[in-house]
Amino acid sequence: MGTLSKQRRREIKDAFRDYRGVRKLSNQQKGVLRKYNITIELNRGQGYLAFSNGRKTKIASEKGGGRVGRNIASQLIRILEGRE
Repeated sequence: MGTLSKQRRREIKDAFRDYRGVRKLSNQQKGVLRKYNITIELNRGQGYLAFSNGRKTKIASEKGGGRVGRNIASQLIRILEGRE
């Protein structure tokens, strides 16, 4: 997909800064996922980001440590930029 602009990267990072778990996504987080055609799946307690190309990647289904949301944002950015 190429690199995302700084503004789009910031939008993703800001949205997931207050991540509280798959079942408690904020409207901002849902909006970012919709914008990039990504859905959240929950399978036996494990959360997944499901992309339109069929790819899935695991994410924390619940809030853990303080970096969980930032890690999800970084992972999402890497995938959207095609680096992962």
